[in-house]
Amino acid sequence: MVLETPDDRAKLQKYLKEFHDTYIVEDLIENLKNLLNAPKRRQLYYAIRPLVPSRLRQEYNSLLPHVPTNERKVVNIKQTGGAGFGFTIRGGREFGCGIFVSSVLPSSKAAQNGLKSKAEHSLF
Repeated sequence: MVLETPDDRAKLQKYLKEFHDTYIVEDLIENLKNLLNAPKRRQLYYAIRPLVPSRLRQEYNSLLPHVPTNERKVVNIKQTGGAGFGFTIRGGREFGCGIFVSSVLPSSKAAQNGLKSKAEHSLF
């Protein structure tokens, strides 16, 4: 069990009920950050995602803290001309998280080379 104590499971239920009553994604993420504070627990962010209404899921994804994985993939992107790379980054020490890819333009060099959003890639 990822949440070992009944108290922690009760907190998760409370946070999810509060979210269901208010639909304030920012509050849900802040509450979860306090509860899902160990590497093993962070996988729950992805288990909770389907409980977030689809209209709010993009906001949920953008507010998630960086959850590192053991798998590493290098994506090389060669810049040609004056065009940008086609992705944006977010995070850093001032946000208390790693630096990660927050969005990728669908037709960009980054997308053509397999770069995905933050759920799959972080920058070091």
